[in-house]
Amino acid sequence: MATIVLGCILGSVVAGSILRALVPQHHLSEESRSALKLGTGMVATLSALVLGLLVSSAKSNFDALNAGLRETGARIITLDRLLAHYGAEAGEARRLLKDVVEATIERVWPEEASGTQPRQMGASIGALSKLMDQIDRLPVEGVQERAFQSQTLAMSTQLTLSFWQLAERTQTALPFRVLVILVFWLCILFAEVGLFAPRNLTVAVVVALSALSTSAAIYLILEMNLPLTGAVKVSSGPLRAAAAQLGK
Repeated sequence: MATIVLGCILGSVVAGSILRALVPQHHLSEESRSALKLGTGMVATLSALVLGLLVSSAKSNFDALNAGLRETGARIITLDRLLAHYGAEAGEARRLLKDVVEATIERVWPEEASGTQPRQMGASIGALSKLMDQIDRLPVEGVQERAFQSQTLAMSTQLTLSFWQLAERTQTALPFRVLVILVFWLCILFAEVGLFAPRNLTVAVVVALSALSTSAAIYLILEMNLPLTGAVKVSSGPLRAAAAQLGK
C-alpha cells in the first residue's frame, strides 16, 4: 500500500510539471501563486493534522496491545499458580494451559515457531473453554475450596477475554476511505510542487525524498495499526516468559 501511495504522490508531481507546460503563463503569475498557496496551505494543514492523528492512533493501538500482552502473561502465570494449588489433580489442566500459550505464540509469531504448523487463534480459545470445564470438574471440599475454585474460574475467564481481544486486534484495519482522502490531499500538495517548482536536480531530489518520507509515515501507520501482522510487530517476549514459568 505504501508503494502505491508513493507512486500516486510522484505521479502527481509529474502531472503538475506537465500541467505547467500547458497552462497560460499569466495563470502562473505571483498573484495566482498567492491564491493557490492560500488554498493548498489549508490542505497542507489538514493533511498534517490527519497524518499526525493517524500516527498517534496507530502508536496508541500498538502500545495498548503491548501492555495487554504483558497483562495476559501475568494472568497466565497467576492461573498456573492457582492450578498448582490443586496438586496432581490439576496436572492435565496445567498442561492444557501451556499448550494454549504455545499455540498462540505459533499463531501470532509463526516465524519464531520451531518448525511446527501454526494453529488458528480460534483453536486456542476453544482450548481455554475446555480448560474452564476441567477446572469446574476439579474436586472441592468445603466452602473455602469452592471459593478458591471460583477464583480460578474467574481468572480463566479473564484470560479467555484477553485471548479474544488478541484475536479481534488481528482484524483491525485503518478505514480505507480515510486513507484515500489523505492520499488525495497529499497528491494536491505535491501537484502544486510540480506546477511551480523549477526543474533542476536539487528540487527533484528534495521532492523525491519528501514523497518517500510521506509514504514511509503511511507505511508506519499501516504497520502499527496491525501490530500482530507485518514487519512491525509486538514482541512475543511476555508470552514466552509466561510459558517458561508454566508447570514449575
